[in-house]
Amino acid sequence: MFAAMTLSEIYRKYLQALQELYSQNETAQITSIAFESIAGLHRSDVIKDPSMLISIKILGELEQALMRLKQHEPIQHVTGKAWFCNLLFQVSPAVLVPRPETEELVALASAFIKEKNLSVIDIGTGSGCIAITMKLKSENILVTALDISKDALEIADENARHHKTKIDFKHIDFLEESLWPPVSKYDVIISNPPYIPENDKGLLDKNVSQFEPHAALFEPAGKPLLFYVKIAAFGKTHLLPGGKIFVEIHEDFGNDVLNIFENEGYEAVLTRDMFGKDRFVVAYRKA
Repeated sequence: MFAAMTLSEIYRKYLQALQELYSQNETAQITSIAFESIAGLHRSDVIKDPSMLISIKILGELEQALMRLKQHEPIQHVTGKAWFCNLLFQVSPAVLVPRPETEELVALASAFIKEKNLSVIDIGTGSGCIAITMKLKSENILVTALDISKDALEIADENARHHKTKIDFKHIDFLEESLWPPVSKYDVIISNPPYIPENDKGLLDKNVSQFEPHAALFEPAGKPLLFYVKIAAFGKTHLLPGGKIFVEIHEDFGNDVLNIFENEGYEAVLTRDMFGKDRFVVAYRKA
C-alpha cells in the first residue's frame, strides 16, 4: 500500500527521478504528460493546489508509471498515446512513436495535395499517423496504407476508426515486388521508411533502441537505403503523371537518396527539417 502523498510531493518525486535519465526540458515534459494522462492534472494544478492529497488509486498508477519510465520506457508507451499534428493517436511497442520531423513530411505532401481529388499511398504506415492525418487534412483523397506488421495495422485501424477516417490498409511486405498491387496507381507516394544504419544502434537513446520496433527503425541488414531503391522502382510503375514521392531520410544520406531517384529518371530535391538537417527528398517524373 502506498503512503499518502500531496500533489507537489509526487510531482517532485517524478522530477528528481527522471532528471537522472533526461534533460531538464525532457523531464518536465514527460512529467507533465504522465500527470495529465494518468491523473488529469496539469502543472498549473501543482502551483494552485500543491497540498492536494492524491488518491491511493491514482498514486499507485503514477508510481507504477514512474517505475516503467525509470527503465527508459517511452512515456508514449506508458500512456499508450502520442500526439501527432495536434491529433491523439494510440501507440504500442508494435509501432514507432510519431516524431515532429514526420509532421513536416505530412505538411510537404499536404501542401502539394491541397483540395485536389488525389490518390495517396503510405508505405510503412505503422500507427497510421501519416495516412490518417493526410486524410483529415484533405477529405476527398483516397488513401491506401501498407505495413508488414499485422500488429501495427491493428493499431492503425483502431486509430482510423477513432478519427472516423476511411483508409485502405493492406498487409504487405513492400520489399517483395511480386506483392505490389499490379493495377493501382497513385498521385502521391509517401513514406517514412526504416533508415537508421545498424551500426548506429548503440548511439540511440535506450527509450528508442530498447522499446521501439527495430524493423521500423533500422535499414535491412547489409542493404543500406534498400527501401528508397524499392520506392523509386515502385514509383516508375505506380506513380501517376504529375504525381510526387515524399520520403523521410537519414540526415547523413541525403545526397545518396537524391542520387537513387535521379538515377531512375526522377527530378528530385533535398529538403531540410526544422532543425536544419537534411531530412526529406521530394521526387517527381515529368508527365
